[in-house]
Amino acid sequence: MAKYEKYRRKSPPKKEMSPLWRGIGCILMLIVPAISYGIAYVFLQEAKALGWVPPELLGHIKFPDWVFGVPFLDTMARFFGSLKDPWAMLIFFFATLFILSGLISLVYSAFHQLLGPPRYTDLDAPPPREKSKEYKR
Repeated sequence: MAKYEKYRRKSPPKKEMSPLWRGIGCILMLIVPAISYGIAYVFLQEAKALGWVPPELLGHIKFPDWVFGVPFLDTMARFFGSLKDPWAMLIFFFATLFILSGLISLVYSAFHQLLGPPRYTDLDAPPPREKSKEYKR
C-alpha cells in the first residue's frame, strides 16, 4: 500500500456539463440582449417624453465629409447616420443589459447554491470536529 493510497478518488469526477445548462446559457446569450434592447427602447421613449435625457444625446450622428469618400465607411456612415438617437439608445441598452445580467446571475447563483453539487469533494479535508478554546487574557 502506497503512502497516499487512501487519498485517491473512488470514482472519476463527472466532467461533462448537462446539455440542459448549455441550452439555457445559449438561449440567455440571445434573449437577454434582445429583451434589454426592447426595455431600453421603451424606457428611452418615456425618458424623452419626461425630459430626462440630455439634448446632447439626442439626434443623429454627424460624420465628417471625408468618411463618405471611402466605400466601406460610406455604407456604415449612412446606416449609423440614419439611426435615431443612437447614443442615448446605447447608454440605455447597456445599462439595462448590465442590470438584467446581474439579476439573472443572482438568481442562477441562488439555484446553484440550493441544487448544485456538494461544496466539498472526496479530496477535501473534513471540517474540524473539535472547537477551539476561547482566548482569555
